[in-house]
Amino acid sequence: MPLERTPPSAGRRERSRIRSANVKELVDSFEGSGKIGTSTPASKSAAIKQAVAISYATERRGRRRKRA
Repeated sequence: MPLERTPPSAGRRERSRIRSANVKELVDSFEGSGKIGTSTPASKSAAIKQAVAISYATERRGRRRKRA
């Protein structure tokens, strides 16, 4: 399931809620299969750090505006 992107008009609490949901989804994926996407973190703490980085990157992508 793809991660949820943050709409440009989202408030701080909504961004935080979406980011937390994305991190939880990625960590659950790691606990089930031992992988996040195609990456295999060494431990759960490494997986959480990677999940947070992915979530922030996804948030930036969602908030980026297209130029005319």
